[in-house]
Amino acid sequence: MPNAAYCEKCGARTRRARRLVRLAIRVEMLFFLLVVAIVIGFTWIYATQK
Repeated sequence: MPNAAYCEKCGARTRRARRLVRLAIRVEMLFFLLVVAIVIGFTWIYATQK
């Protein structure tokens, strides 16, 4: 199967699977950084209100 993420014979990850894993890691990092930025933003707003 050409679009398989894993080799049917040996079970090794194909290049496509490695690419998908890298993409998923990037998306998770972006999401994490967005959450951190929002928390910092709200903390800054709260600190400047006083």
